[in-house]
Amino acid sequence: MFFKFSGPILLLASSFLVVIAACTRYWIINRSTDYVESILMYCVESICRNMARGIMYRFFVQGFLLLAATYGSLCAILVIIQMKCLIRHRKMLNMFLSITVLLPAIHTVVAMSIYTWKYTPAAGFKYRGWSYLLGWSCFPLFLAAAVSTIYYLNFHKH
Repeated sequence: MFFKFSGPILLLASSFLVVIAACTRYWIINRSTDYVESILMYCVESICRNMARGIMYRFFVQGFLLLAATYGSLCAILVIIQMKCLIRHRKMLNMFLSITVLLPAIHTVVAMSIYTWKYTPAAGFKYRGWSYLLGWSCFPLFLAAAVSTIYYLNFHKH
């Protein structure tokens, strides 16, 4: 029974975690200077300002992370509906869901790769915060959800 719903559960959990990662401000942390940075703003000693440099990349990263959360939630709902309903063209819907369930993982890895490439080399690994690590940890969770869902929809005996 758990395996049947493991894909949707992982999709919903990953979607929730990626929203937390995208909306928190602990992407880069430097405790010695009391500096924290989110995707769109930075704070020094509790005084926060909007980012001015590279704002288009930052909007792209945040947009793709939130899009991954939206796709993940939508796919979870569609997979649960597919499991519970007897639909006439089941094979066609299974193929569609098998492809769309990979979209959250693709969106997450693209967003996190762009952020890593563009913003963290100068900061160094020791300054990366928990929001950054949470964003990266959502990628394998989305992949596990996709593999579980694809297996259940296409290869499991119903």
